[in-house]
Amino acid sequence: MKEVIKKKVLITGALGQDGIIISKILKKQNFSVSGLIKKKNFNKKVSGLKYFVNDLKNKKKLKIVIDKINPNFLIHFASINDSHHNKKNNNYKKMYNQNVQMSKNLLDVIIKNNLKTKLIFAGSSQMFKKEKNKIVNEKSKFHSNHFYGKYKIFIHKYLMKLKKKYNLNATTLILFNHDSGYRNKKFLIPRLAIAFKKKNKKFIQKIYKENIKTDMSHAYDICNAIYLYLKTNKNYDKLVLSSGKLTAVNEIIFYLMKKTKFKIVFESKIKENKKTLLGNNSKAITCLRWKIKKNIFRAVDEILLNQ
Repeated sequence: MKEVIKKKVLITGALGQDGIIISKILKKQNFSVSGLIKKKNFNKKVSGLKYFVNDLKNKKKLKIVIDKINPNFLIHFASINDSHHNKKNNNYKKMYNQNVQMSKNLLDVIIKNNLKTKLIFAGSSQMFKKEKNKIVNEKSKFHSNHFYGKYKIFIHKYLMKLKKKYNLNATTLILFNHDSGYRNKKFLIPRLAIAFKKKNKKFIQKIYKENIKTDMSHAYDICNAIYLYLKTNKNYDKLVLSSGKLTAVNEIIFYLMKKTKFKIVFESKIKENKKTLLGNNSKAITCLRWKIKKNIFRAVDEILLNQ
């Protein structure tokens, strides 16, 4: 009986939310999955995966790992983004430079090794500027005042130069906000869930007043779209992955009130927040035959269970 050769996938940031979810999806589909991680974390490991500790800053060690794996596919999630929490202590310029160098190291090793690897770079909605009732798609122009968005824009342009020069199969998948039970606690929805658990009215009131409305998905749906794109022969420069609808964070706050039975009387005065950003996901739905099966409230339930 002829042995089936498994397609090999290398994931950077493999122990982050998206890395864990896509790893589980790919394992079920019989891919050989390897993960690059910054440091060992046995609590988060997915069974059956091979993990390599490398923070992407050492190009020589990175080359050894990639030579060993020789991946058919590379999904690049890894980045440094501590701007969501404790802003006063953040050195944005340093984080920008580190992110750029890590990504360039990874891509340069792939090019120098002359690997026929399908490259997927995880972009971000922060590559776009929020404006009044703004809807973006693959033709929308990038503009960001945020270090993280600027980093994503720079690497996308760098990747497109490599793509043209070396005839690569390379795509930036522009990921809008998405959460799950694996979401890092520094992000907004987990912080809200923790605030309800600790009955921190001050923080909840603060977020309520901000009146935030944003495009939010369940991370499983976003990762499933990444898997669907990975197994196609498509070679788009960009593809937007989003829920395609705005959700008010205040809706989530009221949902958490109901789930936790912790009642708060809110002040009626909230900000008039007209600046929003909505991702048009119609191209992804059509070309990938992608069906959205979950929503942000399913993710909230998972986050609550993990508190």
